[in-house]
Amino acid sequence: MNLKALKKRLKQEEQAFKRIKKCYPYLSSMSNNDILVYLHLSSTEEIVAYARQLQSVETHTGELAEDECRCLDANGVLKNLYTSKKDAERTRIHITHTLLKIYPCPTTNGWHLTKI
Repeated sequence: MNLKALKKRLKQEEQAFKRIKKCYPYLSSMSNNDILVYLHLSSTEEIVAYARQLQSVETHTGELAEDECRCLDANGVLKNLYTSKKDAERTRIHITHTLLKIYPCPTTNGWHLTKI
């Protein structure tokens, strides 16, 4: 790989991590390596592709709202956000094959379910 191509790739990676940290502020204190692990990605090429997906969502829906939930599950998929603890409890009751607990969303006024 020549120097110009390497610089371009590094710039893309840097921009990708910046976009992800902007969209998911709770990841901003993590290292780039920790973010890869957290999002279950194995390479910087995957992080660039992930950031492009985020950009595509922003382009089609407008800029993501500051108070919009961007919490991810262990597979890197957006978590369901319940508007009330009671709604989360109703869902938890119907899911009998997994033990779940309810917790408040760290970025919005909503609730999530997580495995115990």
